Formats: sequence, structure tokens, C-alpha cells
Amino acid sequence: MSARVVLIADADPAMRRLLKAILKSSNFEVVEVEDGIDAIAVANRSNPSIIMLDINLPGLDGLAVCMRLKKDPNTSSIPIMMMGDRPSREMVVSAVKAGASDFLVKTGVSVETLRERVMKLVSSKSAEQMGRPTDTASSVKKADAPLEKLDYKTVEKKLDNLIAAKALPFLAAEVLAITLDSGSNAKDLVEVIERDQGIAARLLKLTNSSYFSRDTKIRTVTNAVGKLGFKGVREIVFGMSLVESMGKNEVGRFDRYAFWRHSLAVGALTDLIAGGAALKEIDFCMTAGILHDIGKAIVDDCFPDNYGEIVTAAKSLQDSLRVYENYVLGMDHTKIGGRIAENWRLPNTISGTILYHHMTWEEIGRLPVKFMPRLVGAVKLADLIVRALDLGFSGECLIETIPAMVFKQLELTQEMFDKYVEALKGRLKGLEQVYLLHEGMPEYTVQSPDADGAAMLFIAHGNEINPVELLLRSWNYKVTRVVSLPQDVAQTKPAAVVFSGTSAGLKTAAMRSLLTDSPDTKVIVITENKETGIESNDRIVRFQMPLHRERILEALGLNPAPVTTK
Repeated sequence: MSARVVLIADADPAMRRLLKAILKSSNFEVVEVEDGIDAIAVANRSNPSIIMLDINLPGLDGLAVCMRLKKDPNTSSIPIMMMGDRPSREMVVSAVKAGASDFLVKTGVSVETLRERVMKLVSSKSAEQMGRPTDTASSVKKADAPLEKLDYKTVEKKLDNLIAAKALPFLAAEVLAITLDSGSNAKDLVEVIERDQGIAARLLKLTNSSYFSRDTKIRTVTNAVGKLGFKGVREIVFGMSLVESMGKNEVGRFDRYAFWRHSLAVGALTDLIAGGAALKEIDFCMTAGILHDIGKAIVDDCFPDNYGEIVTAAKSLQDSLRVYENYVLGMDHTKIGGRIAENWRLPNTISGTILYHHMTWEEIGRLPVKFMPRLVGAVKLADLIVRALDLGFSGECLIETIPAMVFKQLELTQEMFDKYVEALKGRLKGLEQVYLLHEGMPEYTVQSPDADGAAMLFIAHGNEINPVELLLRSWNYKVTRVVSLPQDVAQTKPAAVVFSGTSAGLKTAAMRSLLTDSPDTKVIVITENKETGIESNDRIVRFQMPLHRERILEALGLNPAPVTTK
């Protein structure tokens, strides 16, 4: 696009027309959107010279959009002019704190003043870009093998061609049609399934697997519908058909077996969470979890060599996978997944989770009702937990904090969630048997690093679930959770001590004793922010959340085990 592009985000079409006329007369190219979600997507795609952002946008409001754009390395350098009709002083201050460079009061501003202020912001962006590279580019240059930045138009063309060629599988289309037809019934569903003997056989295998209780042997599709219900069978068959259509990539370096294992685990955990009051009326919860990262499979099919390099960079450095996707491709997997969801006309239940599961918890809470914010939150929670449990590998290495308010939003108790996590591995095994292990796809086992049962003390306040603790347990540490360091540390003989979210105990006699009397014990401090007064040294390794999996592996002296197939 032109170097002088203005993105106008305003729900008022009359205001957009007025601003567009003024800016085009000054030789600007203008791109228009009318809600906050589109503003974020278009800003990433078009890299405008300036964004004019109404503070009262639908979907996500202007403040939320501004904060999100400023946090994203791909858009953080774009100047933002916030706009409002009659803003209060507090509103203007909030806009500045969110990262806005200017605030335009839409009533009473002259045409000449508007042009001058826009030109000033455009000039400031140009000067900044000449002075230093973006954070994303800086991070990428640290990689051993610098990533190749692809031409955006070429990426779009190849993706559009691939997505157009990947039509929604016929069986999935039929199941979706039944879903949308209020007059359909179980008999209609049975007839559709029985026409595909492969899917029918796998449905029966799943119905009789460890995923569900083992009682009476189920031998017909009709009986499967009777046991699992119309809604359950419909979702399982729909998901099977979609996953099978994505197949595998024999030439790519992105491990698709580990990817699907992660995706199936997210689907299984989302399905368990959906049993709670918050989600039980929503359709396709499990499929939404399974397909949340479908954009990664699309990219891997389209750019296998480049995506292998992207995943390697994210694993070896400390940024999110999406940073490198945006750098190389000009977009990330959520936007690419959203494209295939649109092409397949998937329900909002599924497309919402594909597009928005990487949003912050606060942003998810402000999503339009049609995108099922609580389901998006459930998939995000399941994704983080599965990542922490080390079940498969999605290409993302960051382990994030889970706020206590998430359980309240999803109507979950700690006891319920503990039960779901305990049941997850059994459910995953049942799903693997029918979603992945069809003819031509070998059985596989993803192996985690093994601490061989070494003792570990995990110092943390509160009883809420901690993803770092789950990660350490998945690596076969014998973790004891306590609120403070025992006075006689030598008696417990821990291989490592982890302080999570607190600096309490670092200046106590117990800590001094630990550092003096247990020279082989590793000390790891995990904090939520930079300003803690705790610095890494030869005995204490400090991390800030979100935590990169590979960094904590290095600190603990563990080696990641490879994926094996058989």
C-alpha cells in the first residue's frame, strides 16, 4: 500500500465520509472500518501511516483497541489519534495512557487544523522508523538464522488460493445443514453418517472408547446417537470430518502429530468445562477447542519451510509465536484461521474462538454476544492449561498467568477444574484413537522432559491453579506446594525451589540457609512484573510472566525429549 495510508475506525458513516473527503484532498489513501475488531485486523494487514480511532467503537471500544495495538510489535509504532464528540478530561487522560498520540474533538475542529495534526503524526512515525527498527524486527534479528520477511501480497494470494481449494468437506456441510435446520432430527443425522462408513466406524470406536464410560457395547450409529445424544454425535462427526480434511504435511518441519495432540487436548478440556452451567447450552464446544489453531495448519500447508523457521525462532527466543508470524507473513494464525472459518461459513461458536482466543481476558469479556465470549474464554483457558501440561506442541512456548476471576466468569470451582484436569488424559486417549489414528497415520507418543521424581518446593500463596506448577508436575517433579520456605530446607533436600508471584522469603533465615547449605539446589523466582528488586545471579534465576518454556528448561538443567512415532 501507499506510504500515506490513514485507517479511520468510526461507527458513524457520515463522519467517515467527511474525514475521508478531507484526507483524500491531501493525497492520503483512506481505509475505513466501523468496529474495533476490524480495526485491529486491518491495522495489522495494511500497516497504515496513522489510525484515527473513535473512542466509542462497537465490538471493542477505542481504548481497548488502542491498548491492543500498542502491545502488538507489529502495530506498536503506528500513531493513533483518538476521537470523541464531547470527551471528558478523564477520557482524554485514559486515551493518552492507552498509547494515543493525540485526541481529536470531532465537534468544532477546522479542516486545516485536522490536516496539520494528521501530518504531524505521520511525520513522527517516519522519523521513528528511520531512527530504529521495530521490536519485532529487532527480536527476529537475534535468531541464529534471520527470518525471511515474505511479500504480503504474495502471502495473501497463496493463502487465498489454498483456502479456496480447501472446500468444507461434504459430510461436514451436511452435518452443519442439519444443525441449522430446526426441523431435523436424529434419524436425519444417522442417515448422513451411515453413508460414510469410515466416519461411522470411527464414531462407534469413540463411543466405546475410554472417552466415554464403558457399559453396553454400542454397535450401531442409531445406538451411538441414543447414548451420546443428537448434539454430541453431531459435534463429533463434524469435528472428525474437518480434522481429517486438514490431513498432515509430509514435507513441513512443523510437527503436525504434536500439533493435533495439543488441539485434541484443548477440545477435550473445553468439552469438560462446557459441562458447567456457563456453557452447556452452546453448540460445538469441543470442535471449537479442536479447531482453535487451525490457521497454523493452513500456514504449514502453504509455507512449510517458512513456518518451520517461524516455530524454531519462537522456540529458541523469548517472544510469542505470533510475533514471528506477523513479521514473516504480515498476519498471524488467528487471522488466517478466521479466513478459512469465513470460507467454510462456520458457526460463530467456532469462528469466534479461532479469531479471538489470544485476546486478553478483559478484551474477551467485551466481545459481542454472537461470538460467545465465555466459550472463547474457556478455549483460552484450555489452551493455556494444555500448554502447561505439555500435551503435544502447538508451536507456542509461553506459559501465562490465569487470573482468579476467570473461574468466576466460567462458573467453575477449583474442585471442578481439578477433576477435569484429572480426566483429561483419559479423554485425550479416546479422541486420539479416532481423530488421528486412521489408516496411514501412525500412532505416536509425545515425551516430556523427565526430572525423575526429584523433589521441588513451590512457594505460592492461594489455592488457585498455577500453570507453572502444572508444567513442573508434567515433567515428573515431585512438587510440594507451600506458602513459605521451611526453616530447615536441608531436611527436604529439594532439587529446586520455585518462588511464584512473590518475593516473600528471599531475605529470611531459611533462604540464607538454602543458599549456604544447599549449593546444588536451583532457585527460581517467577514474578508478574519487572519492578521486584530481585535480580538473577549465579544462584537465583529470575523470570517474568509470561514464562518461556525453553528458558525454565535451561534453568532446571532438563533436556526436552523428542517426539517419537511408532
